[in-house]
Amino acid sequence: MNRITLIRPFGVSDFWLLVIGIPLLALTISSIFFAGSLGEGWLCYKQNFLPATISTSVFWFGNRQIVFILRRRYQDPSENAVRLVLTVLLVLLFTVGTAHIMNLMDAGAERTEPNPFLDSSPGKKVGATVFATLTVLAIYEALFYFRQWKDSLQAAERLQKEHTISQLEALRSQVNPHFLFNSLNTLASLIPDDPSRAVIFVHELSKVYRNILDLKEREAVTLAEELECLHSYLYLVGERFGESLHVDVRVDQAAQRNYIVPLSLQILAENAIKHNIVSRKKPLRLEVLSEDGFLVVRNNLQLKAGKQEGTGTGLRNIKERFRLTFGKDVRVEETATHFSVYLPLISIES
Repeated sequence: MNRITLIRPFGVSDFWLLVIGIPLLALTISSIFFAGSLGEGWLCYKQNFLPATISTSVFWFGNRQIVFILRRRYQDPSENAVRLVLTVLLVLLFTVGTAHIMNLMDAGAERTEPNPFLDSSPGKKVGATVFATLTVLAIYEALFYFRQWKDSLQAAERLQKEHTISQLEALRSQVNPHFLFNSLNTLASLIPDDPSRAVIFVHELSKVYRNILDLKEREAVTLAEELECLHSYLYLVGERFGESLHVDVRVDQAAQRNYIVPLSLQILAENAIKHNIVSRKKPLRLEVLSEDGFLVVRNNLQLKAGKQEGTGTGLRNIKERFRLTFGKDVRVEETATHFSVYLPLISIES
């Protein structure tokens, strides 16, 4: 049974399709091309059960194998047109060659009585051959596109799930008691010493929450929009850490027109602050720069002792959202001194 299992693009076995489909196709061909009715076709099929089943099986398995070979070679949906053209050409060559060999075998066979299946005209045999070929191709193409449709639905569901997780992750990071406590303490210290800075702090705090609400339904944003969100978040933590946090953003204007998934920079910045020591003696240096089609978010490694609390879904969620939304992979590099995340920048054309 393993020899007649569909390859992965179909996702299921065609064993029962073969068991039921080959006899049914042979009966259908007998009824349409070699008899005048279904009843006569059944009698014709019974009389020629072995040759009818063998010839139908040859065409079925031959065309099936051609479909599978090309399906493995051309798996990307963008290559469907090339795959279909090559499939038709190879199937025609196989069908014509096989039909010619079968006709030669039938012509050389000795028969003592007339047989409508074997003695039919070349035109009927050609029609039966073409019908069998088109039927097999239609079945497997229908299976293939049904599988693609099903996979696209599952991908959409996964994307929606990851998008929801990203919203929850961003909200969790901004409304958890630690963040609010630290932000309010910072604000309380600013009010008596520098009221104007306190007003700016409140404004940036409101922007952080507004950005989350504005972006929660979007699957992609421009890098310029994302940098604005990052700026508000970094302003808040910058007021808290002061000179203990050094941020260097170097992104050219052309790169800012490209797209990334929303709130990814904020989550990466939060992770860097959460997992590393941030102090005057050991300042955390965070870099955000465009480089060879990627946005690189890099920080020096000075990990805190012990495991930091958190869901651990932030970076995994960003990776999955890039893969589902754009079909691109996020690259992560860790050395003894630095931790870097490479986010693909998606052009408008893409």
